[in-house]
Amino acid sequence: LSVQNRAENTRKAAVSMFGVGIPPAAHQQPNFQGYSGTAPPPKKTTKSYGPPEPAIKHVYNWRNSTWSKQECMVHLDHEPFQEGTLRVIFFLKDLSLPPDQQECVAKLSKDPMDGPQGYFLDVEMQGKAKAYADMFNSKLPPKRIDFVVPCVLEFKRRTARNGHGRLYMGVEQMIHGEYKKHSNNYGFVSPEDRNTPAAFSHFTFHASGQKLLVCDIQGVGDRYTDPQIHSLDGRGFGKGNMGAKGLRKFLATHRCNAVCRYLKLPLLNARVDIDAAGTMPSSRFMQYQRIEAADVNLHPVVAAHTPSPQPPGMLPAKGSGGGAVVGLAKRIDKNKRK
Repeated sequence: LSVQNRAENTRKAAVSMFGVGIPPAAHQQPNFQGYSGTAPPPKKTTKSYGPPEPAIKHVYNWRNSTWSKQECMVHLDHEPFQEGTLRVIFFLKDLSLPPDQQECVAKLSKDPMDGPQGYFLDVEMQGKAKAYADMFNSKLPPKRIDFVVPCVLEFKRRTARNGHGRLYMGVEQMIHGEYKKHSNNYGFVSPEDRNTPAAFSHFTFHASGQKLLVCDIQGVGDRYTDPQIHSLDGRGFGKGNMGAKGLRKFLATHRCNAVCRYLKLPLLNARVDIDAAGTMPSSRFMQYQRIEAADVNLHPVVAAHTPSPQPPGMLPAKGSGGGAVVGLAKRIDKNKRK
């Protein structure tokens, strides 16, 4: 099919199922020039739920990397209230939860050819980010962070838009409050440049042995959702994994702050106002000697797509962001020549 025909088929399928047009996935780099870090206003705020319908909820346990499932009844809104680069977002009510926790959001891929595996991989990626958040919190930073871990919903009475099997969507609880995007997956940093989100991303780079980076940090306060993970060789972690290029972009635009220093991370482009800007730790340095690299368990579905072990290598030169970028580039070039 031509690009035009595929786009038209996507639109027709969306109109047939939801009564709305869902454009195909955008693969170009987003333009964040002048972006304030505040989420755009929703396309609608009123909810127009359909009748209750049966579904299967696939739940991921990030602590032991296992999946379970349960039957549930849900209400899905008739049309999306928001959209991102790769997904459209619907209001959803999960009737299996307590009344004060039933409001959720359901995310549907814009690409009708995407199968259910992508939703499972996204959930596991977010679970991995939560595991790193747990490690970050164990170092007693001035502010604790958390990630919402979504589930995968399998609709028993809806057919996938490609005509094969059931419809799947990623679902997570609604986060109420002012939603902000602190970074993206390609070097963007919000003008606010908060200490905690930036330091967490830097922390994950070293806690993973410089093989992974959790970025695209966004959410309400320090409760985050929908992160992206870059791997050094670009394998795994979905369409947003920019690989070594994404790592370079982060290293080039990140400015170390007081929380980075507290965690004893090698300083990259340290802020001139490091002792005066943003959240400040109660002490200059944490009590631990250094951040040790630790592997976070992955479910076999993801493990098949994760990076192969890399040889020990680059450590960013202390006080030099340029040294980190150059060191990473040399390591990547060496791997390519093998």
